[in-house]
Amino acid sequence: MMPSKKDSPFDPTRNRWPDRAIAGLLIGLILVSALSLSTQLIPKCSSCAQAKQGSSFWSVSGIIFYSAVWAFYAIRKISIAAYLTFSGFCIHGVLVTTLALSGSTCGLCITAFVLSAFLWLSFAARGEDPSLWKYGITACLIIGGSLAVQGFMPEEARFRFVERIPEEYLPGENGQLTLLLIEGDKCRECDEFKKVLGPKLKDEFKDKLRIVTINNDRVRAGALPTYVIGKSRSALRVYRSIPYSSLREFLIVALAEPVGGT
Repeated sequence: MMPSKKDSPFDPTRNRWPDRAIAGLLIGLILVSALSLSTQLIPKCSSCAQAKQGSSFWSVSGIIFYSAVWAFYAIRKISIAAYLTFSGFCIHGVLVTTLALSGSTCGLCITAFVLSAFLWLSFAARGEDPSLWKYGITACLIIGGSLAVQGFMPEEARFRFVERIPEEYLPGENGQLTLLLIEGDKCRECDEFKKVLGPKLKDEFKDKLRIVTINNDRVRAGALPTYVIGKSRSALRVYRSIPYSSLREFLIVALAEPVGGT
């Protein structure tokens, strides 16, 4: 039996705003994915500093993914489109939360998360799929599970980027405290540290402190700025986006510790 015209999302007699919202949100999500891709492929494009450090694979996947949602919606496979939407909502939620736990934010990721949430609500307003809220509960469970995994993840796994730091940027054998700043393009806090805060710390701690910087492209640390502090390579501590007062206190504590840590 062929579906009636009234079942179609293009029926002019039906309530149109959910369909218009769905179309607009899908366009928005595809554009966000395209913007993310542009930050990784075009050197002068800096729509989002954190997205620039990511992989183009995920950006291309986002474009394909939401194009598929649109295709299923257009052919009236509403339940499949809704399920894919919730899958996207899960993915964006996990990504945003993981970045937040690491002390980082990504404007494009947050935008995609918000748009996917509204897309979910638009499908709900359309009223086509009675099991829609089950997908929402599933999304919450997946996000909660990811948070639990992140919370119990060993510190060495979360800070594995330290293994990619070249040897010349790590503490030497003389026991001098090293402060490594991992910087990146369009990082205002990084620029402030190099121009103002770094020289201020050097004036205070003199030869007791060695300050070096490295671009994030070489180590892919994630959140910026990231500080790596230590007197030896076996006792490094990582801090992300902390205020100057806290950084200074951590340096004072580190200076008082013996070489190799406590």
